[in-house]
Amino acid sequence: LSRHDRFFISCLDKGDTLTCTKNGMGCIWWDNGAQYKIYNRRTLKVSQPGLLNAMLEASGSEVTVTPSTPTAVAGDANGDGKLDSADVKQLQNYLHKRTTSISINADMNKDSKINIYDLVLLKKAILNPGSVSVPENLCANEDNWNSWTDTSEGAEAEMNYVDNGVSMQVQHYTDTFEYTSKTDKLCRVGFNLGGDGVNVPFKATVTNLMLVKVTGSSSAKTETPSEQPTETPVSTDTNLTADASNFTGWAYEDGRASATFKTLSNGIQIAVTNSGSEEWHVQGSYPGITLEKGVTYEISFDYQADKAVDLGYHIQQNYDPYGQYLYEPLSFTAEKQHYSTEFTMTEATDDNVACVFSCGGVQAPVTVTITNLTIKKSS
Repeated sequence: LSRHDRFFISCLDKGDTLTCTKNGMGCIWWDNGAQYKIYNRRTLKVSQPGLLNAMLEASGSEVTVTPSTPTAVAGDANGDGKLDSADVKQLQNYLHKRTTSISINADMNKDSKINIYDLVLLKKAILNPGSVSVPENLCANEDNWNSWTDTSEGAEAEMNYVDNGVSMQVQHYTDTFEYTSKTDKLCRVGFNLGGDGVNVPFKATVTNLMLVKVTGSSSAKTETPSEQPTETPVSTDTNLTADASNFTGWAYEDGRASATFKTLSNGIQIAVTNSGSEEWHVQGSYPGITLEKGVTYEISFDYQADKAVDLGYHIQQNYDPYGQYLYEPLSFTAEKQHYSTEFTMTEATDDNVACVFSCGGVQAPVTVTITNLTIKKSS
C-alpha cells in the first residue's frame, strides 16, 4: 500500500473499522503529532478520545478513554479553578488598580478587555449559576489546530504547540491559491507562510487566536446597556463638556431599575427610586466626547448625594462593547465634594466617549447630583 492508501484506511469510521477487523485487516492510525495526532505530546492527553475508543473497541479492548475536562473556568479571576467571592475581590482590586495580577479567565464576555462589565457578569454568575451565557472561543482547543506541507514540491515545515497557540518552523514552501467560493460551511483560519517572496528559514509564532461568535446565536443575550443615545461629538478648544444640556440618563427597566433625570444649568441630578441589582442599571452620562491618543486630560467635577452611598464613574466607549478607559469608585455624602485627576488616553483616538456615573446596585431611594464637569487637554 502507498502512504495515501494507508491514510485512507486509517480514516475509516467506527463501523468500517469493526468490519475491517472482523475480516482480518488490521487498521492503523498514522499519528504524526500534528494534523493526524491522536495523542497530544505537549499536554500528555488524548486529543481524539472518540477515535481512539473506536479502535480499542475494534481490537476487543475493554479499556475506554474518558475525554479530559477543560480546566479553564470563565470568571476565575484568581486562577484557582473555581468561581467564588475571591474572584470578585480579585477583579475589583484589578479594576481599582490595587493589583496588576489577573487571570485571562476574568474576561467573561470575551471582548479582549477586562472591565466593569466582566465584574457585572461575574457577580451574576455567582449569584445565579448558569444564568450567564459566556461566549465560546472557537479556537480555545489546541487540538483543533493542524498543519499541512506540500512535500511534493520540496517543502519542509514543522508545527509545534505553545501556550495559547502554535509555533511554525518553515524551511521552504511555495504555493498559489485562489478562493472562489461565496459560502463556506467548513471554513478555517489559516496562516500562509510560503511563497516565492519569502526569505527562509524563518519562524512564525501565533498565539491568543480567538474566534468568538457574538451575533446570530440563540444563547442568552448579555445584559449590558445597549440603548444609550449617541450624541454629536463636542467640538471645543477648552472644556470638552461645556454644554451641560448634553447630560443624559438611563435606567435598565428589565432589571426593574427606575430613576428620573433632571438636567441642571451646570450638571445633572439623578433621583433613583429603584437602583436595580447591578451598578450599571442606572446611569447618568455625558456622551460624545473626543479623546485623542497620547493626549493627557484634566478631569474634574463636584458630586454629592442626599445620603452616604458608594458609586463610581467611568470614562468609556459610548457604544457596544462599552470598553473602559478609566474607572474610579466614589464615596458620595450629603456634603459637596470635589474630584480631579489627570488621565492619559493610551488607546486609539475615540470620538464617541462618554463620562458615565453609575448609580445602580445601591440602597434606594437616593438622589445624586453631579455638577461642574470639566474635561480639558493638559498636554
